[in-house]
Amino acid sequence: MPRTILGKSFTKFFISLGGNKPLSMKKLETLKSNMVLYSATLDTLKLSEFLIDEIAELSDFLKKNTILSKEIKDKEDLKSLKLFIVKNKEALINGIYEYSLEEIKELNDNLNFRNSQDGKLILEIEDWVLKMRRVHAIVIEKLELFVTRSLTEPTKLLIGGIVKNENVLNKVVDFFEKQSPPVLVNYKLEIE
Repeated sequence: MPRTILGKSFTKFFISLGGNKPLSMKKLETLKSNMVLYSATLDTLKLSEFLIDEIAELSDFLKKNTILSKEIKDKEDLKSLKLFIVKNKEALINGIYEYSLEEIKELNDNLNFRNSQDGKLILEIEDWVLKMRRVHAIVIEKLELFVTRSLTEPTKLLIGGIVKNENVLNKVVDFFEKQSPPVLVNYKLEIE
């Protein structure tokens, strides 16, 4: 009977360390079910390439304006972008004006998120997860681990997988604790 360890921290990420035999797909799917296993772009602060291309096709004047591809750093940048879109409303035909306003609203939401306490924490967790994904020379044992955020609680860090024994489990926990996770890790590790 597998034993589950809960109560540390876990982030979105998958580390493959090889393995002698494939793990049960059913067990892995169960472990992954409440985890974010992809890198999300949580703080995009510029217009989409699609929209920039659509606007650029309308006129050379619009195409040459650098404000369209500028990263939004603060409310003033956002205000300038919105003012440019509003001033050029007549040129932004075929729904592009309305679509531009929708993206500006999303940029505003992203800016607010980035500056919120939860947003800063989630972005810090995301950065830690990405850092752990770049770790490629982990010498623990041959195993597969998932490092992710919780799907239902995005400020919760999760590390899960299936390990051979208690010794390997302890090595995994020790390794990740030494990586200075930004929040308490919730480990969901099962012993085969």
